[in-house]
Amino acid sequence: MKVHLFYSSLPKEQIDLDVFENVVDFLQQSKGPIQFTAGKLDYRHEITPLSVRPQFSSNETIFHSISLNKKLALPKQKGEIRTWNSAEEFRTQKGKIEEPEPEPSPDFPKKEAYMPWDYFFDQCRSFREIHAIPDQDHVFLLSNMGNDKNWFGSIGPSGRDYFIHTANWDYFFKDADEQFPIAYEVVVWLLRHLMFTDRQSMLTGIHSKPKGCANDFCQNKEEIQLKMRTADVCHFCMEKLQANSYNPLYLAQILEVFERVRVNLLFRERAALLNKPCRIEVLGFSRQLFLPDLGNTELKLNPKEKTLYLFFLNHPEGVRLTHLCDHKRELEQLYSRFVRSGDQGGVREAIERLVDRTDSNQHEVLSRIKKKIVRAVGSKMAPLYLISGDRDEPKKIALDREFVLYRD
Repeated sequence: MKVHLFYSSLPKEQIDLDVFENVVDFLQQSKGPIQFTAGKLDYRHEITPLSVRPQFSSNETIFHSISLNKKLALPKQKGEIRTWNSAEEFRTQKGKIEEPEPEPSPDFPKKEAYMPWDYFFDQCRSFREIHAIPDQDHVFLLSNMGNDKNWFGSIGPSGRDYFIHTANWDYFFKDADEQFPIAYEVVVWLLRHLMFTDRQSMLTGIHSKPKGCANDFCQNKEEIQLKMRTADVCHFCMEKLQANSYNPLYLAQILEVFERVRVNLLFRERAALLNKPCRIEVLGFSRQLFLPDLGNTELKLNPKEKTLYLFFLNHPEGVRLTHLCDHKRELEQLYSRFVRSGDQGGVREAIERLVDRTDSNQHEVLSRIKKKIVRAVGSKMAPLYLISGDRDEPKKIALDREFVLYRD
C-alpha cells in the first residue's frame, strides 16, 4: 500500500513545513508494508476562501480529576444479588459527584477561513494528475484551511483521497506536538479503509458515541483526547476487520503508529509528575538523535544544527558563545560527519560563520534548534534540552548526561 502525503503552497492553507516533515518522518519510521511518501501541490495564484465562521463552542472539557480518600474502610455489609431489568439500568451509574472547575483551555480561534469538502478533494485529484499517481494509491492533503463541516478530516468520493485539517491541535492537546495527532488521523482513515468496502460505509460506520476507539466520531471535538490516549480498536471494529480480507501486516503497522502516538502523549503528561526526563540516543557515525521514551521519535537537525547541539552535549560544563572560536577544530570535525562534500574549505567557512558573533548565522541556528526541541519534547520539558544560559555566562544543556546514550 502506497500513501502519498502532500500540502498546498497557498499561504492560507500551507502547513508549517517542519510539522509536515515531522509527520512524514514519524509515519516513515513505522515498520510494515505501508509506504509513506511526501509531495507538494504548487499554485501560482492564491484561491480566496469562501467564508469565515466561528469554530469552537465553549464546551467545558470532559476530563476531570476526582479526589479519592487514601484510606478506605473495609465493607461491613455483605454483598447482595440484584436483577437488571434493562440494559439502560445496567449501564447507569447511581449517585452524583462534585466536579472541580476544569482547567482553562487555550483560547480558541474566534474566526477561521474554511472551504467545502469538494475543494480539498479537487486538490487531491490535481495532485494525482500532476504526479501520475495510480488509482489504487492513497492520497492525503494536509491543510491548515478549515472545512465547512468542522471535521478533523474526511474521505473523498474516490474512496482513496483524503484531507486532514492540521490547525488548532494545541486547543485539544496541551504541550503536544501537532505531528502526533495529524499522523494519527492519517492512519485512522487507513484503518477505516481496511474495515469498510466503500466511502459511504466508512462515513456511516463511525461510532456516534465515544468508546475510546479509533473509529469514534468525536462530535464534541474534545473527545479526540480519549481515543488518542487509549490508542485502541473496540471489539466491534475488530469483528468488522475480521469480516474483510485484509493484510494483517497493514493492521500491525497502523496499530504501531497508534501506540507511538499514545506513548508520546502520555509521557509528556506524566514527565513532570515523575520528574523523569526523556532519554536522548545518539546513534552511529552520522550521530542521529532519537528520543526512545517518546516512541523513538527522531530529533531532525540539519548538519549545522546537529554540530552545535552535539558540541554542547560534549561540554556539560558549558561554553560561552564568545569562546566558540576557540573550539573551531572540534566543530569542524563534527560538521564533516554530516556533510557529503569533501570540500574542507567549505567546512571551515561554515564553521567560521557559526562562531562569528557578528554574523546572524549563530543566532539563526540556535533559534532553529530551540524551535525543533520545543516541538519534539514540549515546552514543559524543553528547558532541560535547550542550549541556554544567562547573558555573558556559559551556555549549556542542563540535561543530566546519564540520560544521553551513545550507540555505534
